[in-house]
Amino acid sequence: MAYIIDAREKFSGRGEFYAKSRPSYSGKLIDALYSDYGFSDKSVIADIGAGTGKFSVLLAERGSRVICVEPNADMREKLVEAVKPFHGCEVLAGSAEETWIPPKTADFVTAAQAFHWFDCEKFKKECGRIMKPGGRVVLVWNTRDLDADVTLESQAVYEKYCPGFTGFSAGMHGSEDMIKLFFSKEFDKICFESPLNFDEEGFINRSTSSSFSLRSGDENFEEYVGAVRKIFGKHQSKGMITVPNTATAYIGRI
Repeated sequence: MAYIIDAREKFSGRGEFYAKSRPSYSGKLIDALYSDYGFSDKSVIADIGAGTGKFSVLLAERGSRVICVEPNADMREKLVEAVKPFHGCEVLAGSAEETWIPPKTADFVTAAQAFHWFDCEKFKKECGRIMKPGGRVVLVWNTRDLDADVTLESQAVYEKYCPGFTGFSAGMHGSEDMIKLFFSKEFDKICFESPLNFDEEGFINRSTSSSFSLRSGDENFEEYVGAVRKIFGKHQSKGMITVPNTATAYIGRI
């Protein structure tokens, strides 16, 4: 990923938390890709910025051949474990601009929770190189409801304790203009409500897996985790908390 200020290193040391706490993606969204957009068990899919394999696994479960590209060594270690049961999966230590995938290999290119870290123009060029003629790119995000109480309270905690937090716009929010420039042509946008459920440990790990989060050993880390824990206690029911969320995909040709 030609990441800003080498953003690939933002997730170093967070692979375990990420694998445990980051949510998967809506089954309805995956169903739509396979029923409406040509994905099949014969597809070759390049999943770029694959992280710990949350999205890659969902594609591999459908029988597709998935080439997973992830530059961060810590994340890639978890990715290898996640896709090991699927013989059609391959893991490469590439980036969004230099995937190491041979030319005209992929029927589809996917990027889940990752496009906002890429150099848009260089990624677009690389997609053109590795895709077969007529191939599509699919950009996917889990996007939290910015008006939900649990989100607003989490934002206040991040603003207080995490110097690297600049709002939730690092993901899809605020990226619409860049997405339009990327596709250059018409594209589809599909959305599915997909609320996320966490136990206390999962909710805390979800926060500490974020690129902006304080890490263990940082000043005020324990106080920060205590504030996150307090949010969980306020909103939990029977030991679980629900975070309003929408699974969104942008699908088009370049």
